[in-house]
Amino acid sequence: MSNGMDINQVQLNGLTKLHCQIYAVSTIGT
Repeated sequence: MSNGMDINQVQLNGLTKLHCQIYAVSTIGT
């Protein structure tokens, strides 16, 4: 039923995680 919603949530979650990882690496690298 809420398949689209689930996919959106997963995509958003993955994007946020990736952004956090990149941000963390950037902070540590600096």
